[in-house]
Amino acid sequence: MRSSLCVALPVLLMAACSSGGSSAGPAAPLVLQAGLETVSAAAADDITPRVDLQRVGVGSLHASPSRTYELTTPAGVPFAFDVVTVAGDNAGWVSVEVAHLLDGAVTPTGGVTSIAAAGLVVSGPGLFLDGRNDNWLAVDGSGLARLSLRGSIERDQVLAFTAEVPVPGDDNGARRKETVLVEIAIGALSPINTAAADASNDPDVVSDLTIYSSDAWNFGMPAIAVSGDRTSVIVYEGDRLDVTSASRYEQRLQHDAATNVVTGGAALALGTDSGNWRDHEIAALYNVLAVAQGTQDGVTLRLSFDRGATFPQEEAFVAVGGIGASARIVQTAIAADYTLALCYWDGDATASRLLLVEGWPSGFDGGGSPTGYSFAAPVVVHEVLQQVMPMPMGVQWSEGGDLVIGYGYSYWTMGGWTSETVTTYRCAIRPWLGEFHDLTVDEERMLARDPSVALLGSGNTLQVFYAYEKVAGVVVVRITDGVVDTASARLAGAPGASVPTVFARLQDGAPRVDVFYIAAGQAGFELHRSRWSVFPSSAEEQFRLTTASMTLTAIANPALPYGLRVKQLAWFGYDVVQDGDDLVVVLDEEQYDALWLCYGAPMRGSVQSGEVSSTTGLPPIFSHASPPPLAPGMTQPVPAVDAAHRHQLRLLRLQ
Repeated sequence: MRSSLCVALPVLLMAACSSGGSSAGPAAPLVLQAGLETVSAAAADDITPRVDLQRVGVGSLHASPSRTYELTTPAGVPFAFDVVTVAGDNAGWVSVEVAHLLDGAVTPTGGVTSIAAAGLVVSGPGLFLDGRNDNWLAVDGSGLARLSLRGSIERDQVLAFTAEVPVPGDDNGARRKETVLVEIAIGALSPINTAAADASNDPDVVSDLTIYSSDAWNFGMPAIAVSGDRTSVIVYEGDRLDVTSASRYEQRLQHDAATNVVTGGAALALGTDSGNWRDHEIAALYNVLAVAQGTQDGVTLRLSFDRGATFPQEEAFVAVGGIGASARIVQTAIAADYTLALCYWDGDATASRLLLVEGWPSGFDGGGSPTGYSFAAPVVVHEVLQQVMPMPMGVQWSEGGDLVIGYGYSYWTMGGWTSETVTTYRCAIRPWLGEFHDLTVDEERMLARDPSVALLGSGNTLQVFYAYEKVAGVVVVRITDGVVDTASARLAGAPGASVPTVFARLQDGAPRVDVFYIAAGQAGFELHRSRWSVFPSSAEEQFRLTTASMTLTAIANPALPYGLRVKQLAWFGYDVVQDGDDLVVVLDEEQYDALWLCYGAPMRGSVQSGEVSSTTGLPPIFSHASPPPLAPGMTQPVPAVDAAHRHQLRLLRLQ
């Protein structure tokens, strides 16, 4: 479902400070977060007098420090935290950078490699060197940027972090900056220390196949769909001949269950973000494949009617907010009668809207397979009269044609040096041929990542199983008759668990619920699954599908006695789909040396639609399409898997 060592997506903190030599004004939003907890700033600054800020350009190239943080960790104990920034309207180029200020009591030399030599792992999508000052490692993105720090240390460490964002509504390219100083001191356990993930190996895995590999830094965010004997995967890929290139495209892969052969194709990636947003999705029904990509300005939907061999139809849906609006986060789902739902967020400085576009087949071939689609104009499912930061959503059709959208968003307020960020989880339920009923599921002071929904029954018997994140872990709750059954709520995983995907199936007449999620362990991200054989009355069973590791590696350089080799699940690095009674998982597992990242980082300074009625030609009851003869699907060969590549794309099947 969803390339870095990120522990959690941080809450946004707005502050006032001096902006790098310009007049005083609002700073870029910058926050530290451990797990899903926001880290509080220190009451007083005792770091600045001890560090050489001029060496790294703070106060000239980078803003003067506005806040300091004092964190603690026992020597040799793993820890992790994130630094994130976001543009005021989720649009425009933003960045986060880090520089090393103190290793113990010594000022580091040798540029950014001192970070790895101290036992620290910096990661983020498209990590690069700031060409203005070689002491800074940076990540950037469109509207959102995140940088993660993980490792274990033997001496106190001090670092500087700078965030930079555009000024909303300014056409002259004005920027906001903020710099904070962070000391990680040897001491007691604190929220940045991550616990070992507690779970046994998953006993239900019946196959595990690596279908693709890549060394490209812009690789990641796989999505999956199943059609007949073919499993289709889309994933962002970079330049295989220049792995540090900022270029990327969309790699399409297809696994044939009968022959165990992987074939594929590719298309241009429309967005330019380096990999922070979850901005593409795939859905399938028989011969139809729908691939949606989001960009800053809109959403493009590409349709195939031969299981991915060709994509003859392309539809574009722009942000309805007009000039200055942004479109973010896209999901798509196909109902059993071929009705297609496309959801995405539209926002500007004054409002944020969850939009739904629906499409219906405009023609069929002799085998009963669609040959084209017509689309209605986008409609607003939910509107918030302020700019918010949306999360990916879960979109599902019931067997009876009910449409359910599980979604959420975070918003924040400013108040001097403090801020409060709230995440709201909501669920929109529309019975077949009915109207949406939109309800609040939960709220918490945090910024989460990704709710999910699963359905049992339809119409009056519809049950919605809603999975979402809280600070304590992932929660699964049941919604019946449009009401949240709070007594059914069950907690999965541990603090820091995120990005859930939930499934509900009837077994022996009882609801079995499975929820996959990313577990934040000591050594990195892992993919875990919790299961209730009878929800909610049975006990939770916890399993792991991947195991993260962080090991010392020898380096033939006396000044750098060791490095850290990391293996973990990548950022938004998995997706799951149900295939009959089985569950099929695609996951992106990354492996790399922290020192290599430092040495190898590059340096680089109106809606198109048809008109169709949602009720035209519909029978009085929801009617499932009959399976047509299946098309051959994607047919192009793909490169052989290289076990040494940084990214290993695996396909797992669970009974």
